[in-house]
Amino acid sequence: TDHVIPAVPAAADAARLLLTNPAENRLEVSVEALGTGGRYVPAGASDISLPAMSTVAVDLTGALSGEATTILVHADAPIGAAVLTRTGSGAPATLTAREPSARLGVATPGSGSLLLSNPQAAPAAVQVVFADAPAIEVTVPAGATTAVAVPEGESVLVAVVADRDIVAAVAVPATGIVVPLARNEVEPQSISSSC
Repeated sequence: TDHVIPAVPAAADAARLLLTNPAENRLEVSVEALGTGGRYVPAGASDISLPAMSTVAVDLTGALSGEATTILVHADAPIGAAVLTRTGSGAPATLTAREPSARLGVATPGSGSLLLSNPQAAPAAVQVVFADAPAIEVTVPAGATTAVAVPEGESVLVAVVADRDIVAAVAVPATGIVVPLARNEVEPQSISSSC
C-alpha cells in the first residue's frame, strides 16, 4: 500500500505522521519526504515497525527542516496514514493521501502557496492557471516539491496540467488551511474563460 500525502507547508510549526495498522500482524513501514531539495528519509522515520492493531505517531516537525514537503508512506499491507499539521495560531490541518494525476484543480482561498510535488523519477513540466491570469510554466524536479504563489482573493480557481502524474495542495499560512487539489478534467482555458 502506498500513500502520497500532500503537502506539509513550509511554515508549519508542527507535523506528526499517524500510521494505523488494522491487521493482526506487525508491519514494516517506509517513509520518504519530497522536499524542495529532493527526496529523502526524514530523521526518526526510518525502519518503522508498526505493531498489530495499533496507531503510532511519528513527530516529523524538526525532520522536515521547515521545507514544504509531501510525505510518501509504503507498507506491504493496507494501513492508514495521515499527517497532522499546525501553522501559527491557525487551526490544525489533517492531510490525507491523494491519487497523483496529470490534471488537478480546486477553488481555494487566495494569498497562499500552491505546493506541487512530483513523486516520479523524472522532472514534471507543469502548467498552472489561476482563474483568468496567464498560465505559469513550472518544472518540478523528480522527487521534489516546488511552491508557486497563489494570488490574493477570497476564492481563487486553480487548474494544473502536467506531463506526468503529480500531487498538489494550497497552503494558506495565515489560517493554517491546507487545501488538496483533486483530479480535474476541465481544460485550463475553460476555467479562465468562465470567470
